[in-house]
Amino acid sequence: MQGAAPALEILDGNAQEGTPRMTRASRPRPLGHFVALLLLTLLLPILILGAVVVTRVGILDRDRADHQALQVAISVSADIDREIDGNIESLLALATSAELRKGNLGAFYQQASQAMSHRQLHVLLRGLDGQQILNTRVPFGSVIPKQALSSSDQQLVASRRPVVSDLVTGAILQSWVIAVSVPVIQDDELRYILSMSLEPKHFQRILLTSVPADGWIVALSDKTGRLIARSQEHDAYVGREMHPDVRARSRGEQGVHRTPNLAGPEVVRGYVWSKTSGWIAAAFIPSSFVDGPLVMLWRTLAWMTIGLLAITVPLMMLLTRQLTGPIAAAVGSAHALGRGEKVTTVPSQMLEANALSEALERASIELRERARALTETETRHRSVFEQSAVGFEQVALDGTLLGVNDLLCKLLGYTREECLAKTFKTLTHPDDWETEDKLVSSVLNGEAPHYEFEKRLIRKSGEPIWVRVTSAAVRDLDGKVLYRTSVIEDVTERRKAREAFAQLAAIVQASPDAMFSTDLAGVIETWNTGGTSLFGYPSEEIVGRSVMELAALSKPNELGANLDAILRGEVLKMDAQWRHKNGTVIDVAVTAGPIRTKSKITSISLTVEDIRDRKRREAHIFLLNRELAHRVKNTLAVIQSISNQTMQSTPDPQAFRVAFQGRLRALSAANDLLMQTSWDGAVLTEFIDKQLAPLVPRGSDQLTKDGPPVIIPAELTVHLGLALHELGTNALKYGAWSTPAGRVRLAWTVADPAGDEEMRKLVLTWTERGGPTVKPPNRSGFGTSLIEKGIPDSRVERQFLPDGLVCRMSVALPPNRPFILG
Repeated sequence: MQGAAPALEILDGNAQEGTPRMTRASRPRPLGHFVALLLLTLLLPILILGAVVVTRVGILDRDRADHQALQVAISVSADIDREIDGNIESLLALATSAELRKGNLGAFYQQASQAMSHRQLHVLLRGLDGQQILNTRVPFGSVIPKQALSSSDQQLVASRRPVVSDLVTGAILQSWVIAVSVPVIQDDELRYILSMSLEPKHFQRILLTSVPADGWIVALSDKTGRLIARSQEHDAYVGREMHPDVRARSRGEQGVHRTPNLAGPEVVRGYVWSKTSGWIAAAFIPSSFVDGPLVMLWRTLAWMTIGLLAITVPLMMLLTRQLTGPIAAAVGSAHALGRGEKVTTVPSQMLEANALSEALERASIELRERARALTETETRHRSVFEQSAVGFEQVALDGTLLGVNDLLCKLLGYTREECLAKTFKTLTHPDDWETEDKLVSSVLNGEAPHYEFEKRLIRKSGEPIWVRVTSAAVRDLDGKVLYRTSVIEDVTERRKAREAFAQLAAIVQASPDAMFSTDLAGVIETWNTGGTSLFGYPSEEIVGRSVMELAALSKPNELGANLDAILRGEVLKMDAQWRHKNGTVIDVAVTAGPIRTKSKITSISLTVEDIRDRKRREAHIFLLNRELAHRVKNTLAVIQSISNQTMQSTPDPQAFRVAFQGRLRALSAANDLLMQTSWDGAVLTEFIDKQLAPLVPRGSDQLTKDGPPVIIPAELTVHLGLALHELGTNALKYGAWSTPAGRVRLAWTVADPAGDEEMRKLVLTWTERGGPTVKPPNRSGFGTSLIEKGIPDSRVERQFLPDGLVCRMSVALPPNRPFILG
């Protein structure tokens, strides 16, 4: 560190007049600071890496604990669900006991006791008023106290489904128990509640099999948050309510959080809500078990940091002393070189300092050699200046011309003497003065190294010509501007061609179709706004990329064959599928042709038209034709079946004709509605009117319809229409419509039990009133088959009541399709 001072003194003492000195604002630093910074640069990544590794290990340990807690909770929940499901199945089996149905309670007591004896579980049978009828914990016939129905019992009575209670006090044991209950239904009537009494110890045994390792605790709570069982200290915790903060954070089906335990310290807790019982299965471990190794790693890293600093600081001080001496000697040699003095090598123990000293010695020799080479270079530059294929000029700072070459004089029509008598401004068109003045100022002020500018020069004849000027400043060794040099190229013809091309480009840009060009390798060179609209790529993003990124669904060999045809001068038209920027596949019509420069093909032009609407129309027509063919085949098969079955059940020709024509009309009405909706289905009210119109006048009060607005799927229309036709025909012949006072009510609903689309059904009820007395038919014909068996996936029930027929049809509806009109 102390060795840095002599070097600064040499810099101060040997600085020549006119040489910029270091100011206090530059804040120079001694060499020791940079050595310290170097060592810090080496140490800091190591320490940062260590901190990152320790942090990452901590995160992984926490994630591992969270994952294990959740997995153990999931496993415990699954074990508890299996246990409860098994108990429910056992109770459901007992609920169907023949002895219980007969009312032989003593025999049922023996049967239930034997069924549960191997599992050491007990069964109780209660009436709907809560009175226990029998309990296998006590002898049969014992007087058992009556208890009111619990909330879970009331839930069972309301739903007629098995329920699992929360932790309650047993009437016999007078201790904590859990009741698993199932309904006993006889003749479609709820008669009893059959329950199984489970003690918390039963669930503790299940929890003990799921504890993963030391430190882990597994617990089970009911829906109210009361502890049912615990793998440790079970008896001390049963019946206690979980910590309020734990319950507040136990939301959702499952999760992991860090919360206080009932015993006090924070724990990592994974929990799962059981879908069967609504209970919470949890697994937790004290946070100290998880975070302890991380604390130890941080302590180790801190001690390593202290040790590294203790080693590196002395090394830094030694290295600084070794560097400052050779650097001071090199600074002295550099000043001698600047004064033109001979420089000799100053040896030291530092290899790089010796190399620098030797380089300074060689530099003094090379300076003289370069002065001689500079003279030769200037001579060569003069030769290039005069013989170049473009115009050259040298312009003084005041704008006068210091030198011009013969080509520039020829371009302007002046002699060399006439040119040198001009200024660059007098040769320039007045409309271009202001712009070029700004560009010249930017170069002279050092804001830009050079400028390029197209402007007009005035020839001696007064004719303007367009040129491209490239100009840069020439500076001395101190950076002072001496003059400017400019390269001047005639671009008159090129500009005319560019203007013509610009007009064509404007037309292309305005086109609504995608129009662009590629080189012969398929790389996009130009792109219009129509291409952006069609494919989503702006020009600056797609130019320079291969056209195959758009024609992604084309095969490379197909592109090669098309390229060969274009190179022969052909224009190709084809339909293809290209890809939008967002990945969407677009149907397009492509027109590709060659672009020529004189007699040579240099690039390819492409016009791409969006034909998605046309393709959709073609596809729609194809699908309609295919659906029509399919429907015709099915209709012919149905007609053939109706004909055969009607003929078998109606041998009389006249009766056959009437029955067959009526069924054909029903079939035709169903197909008419489907044709109107493109085979998507039919509105049920319109469908009913269409089917029953030949049998009862439209608007007549002899037919009443009642139900929500429903669309029936296409696949049900034919079968349902034939069934309705048969019901209407029977009503007209024998039922309600055979008398003026007769009425038919057709009502329907869509049943969707528990929101399950797989179980969704359309339920239609045909009710006849006011007709003749109904008697069950003594035979079943084809009409009966159409009603009862003609609708797929349906259930049909007919009741021949004295005051009229009631027919209830429950038809399964396909899932994942809307049927209720909103």
